[in-house]
Amino acid sequence: MYHNHPQAERGSMTYPQSMSYFVKSLESLTTGTFKIPATTNSELQAHEQFSVLLPTAALIDTRGLRLNFQAKAVGGKGRLPNNMSALFSSIDVNIGGINVSSIQENGVLDQTLVNWGQKVKDPVVEKDSVNTTVSSVDLENIANAEDYTFLNDKAYFSVPLGQFFETISPSVIATAYMPTIEIIFRLASNSIISTPRTDADDFAKFTSYAEGSTPAQSTYKIKNYHVICPVMSIANNDYDALLQQTLMSRGSLELVFRNWETFSDIFNATTRASSSASSLDLLVATFRRNTATEPLKNAYTGVNPLIAVKGKNNQIVAGTSGVVAGALSTDGNNQSEFLSAPLCFTAPVPANSLTGSTFQSDPEAKFQWKINGTPQPSFAASISEWYTLSKDSWNVKKTKCTNLNEFFSNRFCAAVRLNLKESQNQRIVSGLDLRQSNSSLTFDLVQNNAYATNNDNVILLLANTSRLIVGSGKQINVIN
Repeated sequence: MYHNHPQAERGSMTYPQSMSYFVKSLESLTTGTFKIPATTNSELQAHEQFSVLLPTAALIDTRGLRLNFQAKAVGGKGRLPNNMSALFSSIDVNIGGINVSSIQENGVLDQTLVNWGQKVKDPVVEKDSVNTTVSSVDLENIANAEDYTFLNDKAYFSVPLGQFFETISPSVIATAYMPTIEIIFRLASNSIISTPRTDADDFAKFTSYAEGSTPAQSTYKIKNYHVICPVMSIANNDYDALLQQTLMSRGSLELVFRNWETFSDIFNATTRASSSASSLDLLVATFRRNTATEPLKNAYTGVNPLIAVKGKNNQIVAGTSGVVAGALSTDGNNQSEFLSAPLCFTAPVPANSLTGSTFQSDPEAKFQWKINGTPQPSFAASISEWYTLSKDSWNVKKTKCTNLNEFFSNRFCAAVRLNLKESQNQRIVSGLDLRQSNSSLTFDLVQNNAYATNNDNVILLLANTSRLIVGSGKQINVIN
């Protein structure tokens, strides 16, 4: 047997897990799942809100927390969004009355995470495309609006409770050591509901309007909302003793989670934001049409039909075979996929730069992030270069895009990573510390300005590692 190192260097070798023979046991563990009702259960509509209080003396598995609810579109041929989390414009987490996490533009953030491989949507309860003629619930024809019954406590849809609970570590939290945890959900505007023509029955009618004819905006309602809460307990009190010992020796229990700050603006060559985060990890810019410009028929806040994802085989007519024009025949494209207008993220370029020969012939606008004047990246990056830069920043091998035009038209973002890639999984705080500086963050158009728009909505998403400090007497402190 040959060794690569001298015996003196091998005296206390630690073998990797793949070569170790061992079993860890956790005795006296019991699990359960509870249904937590909201503080109200009336029918709610756009811009209204409700809250849920989590159990106060339990070990809660935060990764299993889900909001179950029933939803329906109202009026015309309204369609629920391709991402049911987008029905909630913001999610606030208050602990003991102190706001520890406030996710604004929740639908934009959640869809961006889906687009860039950070999470996967379950098409059964979260949806992954806007329905056309057939319901993804009961497979029946949708004659008018996508209307589901509120009777018999039906709750067809289920979504996570936002980034605080999806990222907090450790993921099992002992609420006996914390004040009351309240989650507040605010509903999005009606523009999240796609509103096709009332005679829509094929691709053209679902995705466009007759000349000079725009239908009234469809609306939506939700009901039967409640939280599914998985809990556990350890009968021998060993874990409770461990937490007590940690409190005594360290003075606190420390949890980390990913927090997001959002800034929304009209983009005209530059957009500014600021941060005083202790660990700024990721900068993300994404855009939505603020006027009736391809691929939208109206501004993202207005009335829009379904938005077809570029490159997909968006054939709707029953019995039609083959591949429609403009669709790829590669894996993942021989199916239809449609987005709601507020979840369609389009690069800030003129409409003619998205289609036809001008897609290749037009020069590309170039952009940079700047942190206190220091550019990130160090060169002016074109829109197509931002795909690879963003993919690396999100630390993924592939994204939800299947073609470059889809990135330009439906899923654009410009992301820059500022921390170690493995930080989040290993509870490492390695991002940019801005607590001692008056930071200025900008996203700038730096070259080929004539080939960029100047009136689109830009949303800047700033991710940072935050720490929740739980002290004795249920005192809490948040370090963002």
